[in-house]
Amino acid sequence: MNAATRYSTVQQDARFLASLVRRLLWVRLVWRALVLIASLGLGVILAKWVLNFGAQVSYAGLETLGPQVVSVLTRINPYIWWAIVMVGVLIMLSWLRLGYQHSLTAGKATIVSITDTQMIVSRVSNNTLDVIQWVWDADRSPLTVGDLQRAMKLARNGKADQLKLARAQAQLLESALSSPSHDIKSVLSEPSTKTEPILIKP
Repeated sequence: MNAATRYSTVQQDARFLASLVRRLLWVRLVWRALVLIASLGLGVILAKWVLNFGAQVSYAGLETLGPQVVSVLTRINPYIWWAIVMVGVLIMLSWLRLGYQHSLTAGKATIVSITDTQMIVSRVSNNTLDVIQWVWDADRSPLTVGDLQRAMKLARNGKADQLKLARAQAQLLESALSSPSHDIKSVLSEPSTKTEPILIKP
């Protein structure tokens, strides 16, 4: 299989896995969109209400502080309420960011069913399956969406070829270390610890 064919196969595998991930996460994707739309709509309504409320605020009751104070407060009144709106926007954006990160983490932890695993095995090339197996820690947890997403990224970056090279190198080293000739070479290469007797000439 030449490089162009391998690249095409990896791209097909990536498209299939991406479609599978979207199918497994479509509920979360829809929920994220609904939360975002609802939050933006509520934010606009609250911002308009705060600005309208601020426009009706009167500082006439603060005349005891002096006419100059009342004049300054009246002049900067719109900016005060815009500042309040901006603080609210920042709080809402921070809340949305935390919710989005939590949703991403929960989405990556979604377990792939045995039916979907069988589909992956039947549709994905051996090279990509090799990468999935390398990414997935089967002794600790079932296969998850996060494993598939990481495997997709690594497969596109040539991880399958790297795994083959690493195994070939490990096999060469293992064969060299287990061969009798290597043991003889190691013995011969060890420095001698014997000391030659010192002869003292009369």
